[in-house]
Amino acid sequence: MKQSQRKPAKKQNQAPLEVEGVQVDIDWGACVLGASFFIPCLDERKLMLAVHTRSRANGVKLKSQPRIENGLWGVRFWCVAL
Repeated sequence: MKQSQRKPAKKQNQAPLEVEGVQVDIDWGACVLGASFFIPCLDERKLMLAVHTRSRANGVKLKSQPRIENGLWGVRFWCVAL
C-alpha cells in the first residue's frame, strides 16, 4: 500500500506504554501495512497484551512473535491491518 493510500490510525491514546518499568513510545500514525518493530523484554506475554490492547485502541491490527534478535529476547510486531 502506498503512503498516499495509507489510512491514518486513530489517535486515542498516545501516552507511552509502561512495561517492566520501561516506557515504550510507539508512533501509531507511522504504522503502514507490513511495517514491523521489535521490543526487547523479559515477559513477552505481558508486553504482547499491552501492545495489542493499545494497537486496537488506535485502530491498528498487529501480528506478534516472541523471538531472539541480535542476542535480545523480545517480541517482533507486524502491522497487518489499518
